[in-house]
Amino acid sequence: APASAATGPELVLARFEPIRSQALGGAVTAIGRDSTLAWVNPAAVYGTATPAVTVSGQRGMFDDLTGQGLVAWRAGILTAFVGALAYEGPTLRVFGSDGDLHVFVTQRDLALATGCAFSPSPGLVAGIGVQGFQSRVSNSVSARDVSFSAGGQYALGPNWKLGASVRHAGPAIQWLEDPVPLPLEIRVGTAGAFRATQGRDGEPGDVAILAADGVWSGVDGALEGRVGGEYRWRELFALRAGAAFGGPR
Repeated sequence: APASAATGPELVLARFEPIRSQALGGAVTAIGRDSTLAWVNPAAVYGTATPAVTVSGQRGMFDDLTGQGLVAWRAGILTAFVGALAYEGPTLRVFGSDGDLHVFVTQRDLALATGCAFSPSPGLVAGIGVQGFQSRVSNSVSARDVSFSAGGQYALGPNWKLGASVRHAGPAIQWLEDPVPLPLEIRVGTAGAFRATQGRDGEPGDVAILAADGVWSGVDGALEGRVGGEYRWRELFALRAGAAFGGPR
């Protein structure tokens, strides 16, 4: 397939990671009660203090822009969410054969997502999501498709959880003349949270979180390990670090 076909839909789907996930090396599959992690595991939104609104944006080294917004709220026994992802590639300036300067954006992607999470039994949380997206290159070639995601988290005890998710499952995207598989991804992980200090006079204490994930890519069959740690000071500030190893990088 053409190079643009291989990278087009990946930019808005596979390349995006929530800010917290980036800081933890991508090891967030088993971390819950955080609506920003719905893009990784839709079960993560369950139990959040709703309604919750998150907005973030990033500028890349080539002046490409990525932004996301997500809203989660309680709907009976469910926690529902809707969100949007947007990507704008670098702007190119070239002179045409007519001598005129032509300015165009290399790529524009937009994805809309919705889903929900619920608890079918004590200690178990499940979530599902659907994403519709469009990818356009050079203002001339575009493609649309739909993908699905699902995930779950299971509490092993008061401190440890297991998590698993399947992302970007769906039919191949028809890009130019060739069908291109979506960037299917399967994640399995674990996370533990520990009270590092006790708060005073009803104030929250410090919390330390350790997490590890294994990630399988359906695009090239690569396996990747991810680890991360977080230290939260009185729910006001957080220090995070993470690393990824293996895989194509």
